[in-house]
Amino acid sequence: CGSGAVLTHSYWFSSSHLRLAVRFWSGLGPDQDFSVWIMILFNDPVQSG
Repeated sequence: CGSGAVLTHSYWFSSSHLRLAVRFWSGLGPDQDFSVWIMILFNDPVQSG
């Protein structure tokens, strides 16, 4: 936890989530991406860290 975790989460969110959102809205395997999106949300590094 701490500022380090926040900074890490900010980078992780902007990179992974944004990229996944782009893939999802681009129509590249929407069903698969949605499943991955749910897994990412449930495996939030802030919760485990």
